[in-house]
Amino acid sequence: MRGISFSVNEAEIFGLLGPNGGGKSTIFKILSTTLHHSNGIVSIFGNNIQNNENEIRKHIGVVFQSPSLDGKLSVEENMIHQGHLYGLRGTYLKQRIEELLSHFSLAERANTFVEKLSGGLQRRVEIAKALGCYLTNQVRGLTLARALQCGNCFTNCVKRNALLLY
Repeated sequence: MRGISFSVNEAEIFGLLGPNGGGKSTIFKILSTTLHHSNGIVSIFGNNIQNNENEIRKHIGVVFQSPSLDGKLSVEENMIHQGHLYGLRGTYLKQRIEELLSHFSLAERANTFVEKLSGGLQRRVEIAKALGCYLTNQVRGLTLARALQCGNCFTNCVKRNALLLY
């Protein structure tokens, strides 16, 4: 990864494309603060990643290729756990979860154990969980209708000045 330079403006959706082995996953790991970079400057929301990882993590949500849901918890419990990781509590967290579950047509599945959901439903929970903090990576394993529904949610996030990478 030499000579990579890009910026994403406020309320802009940015796609990162390239061949296998081209560094897309590495770039994403650096941007999500799970991998330290050795050269150059990386900043998110004006914060240098090297010095502000914890602050940056408060403002991003990530959907990795590998699932991160706890199958032994319900959909809502997974969402609550994610909210707690970001310091969210109380009424605000409850309202945010209800909004996301409703938007992704998951409200009637709120009390279902994740391990009982189909792969597509699990992916929707992953995306809803990440959108609670606004940064996403992969939108795979979804039907066209569900992908379009996610697209509408992404557009709403962009209107809220969120940054989306996928």
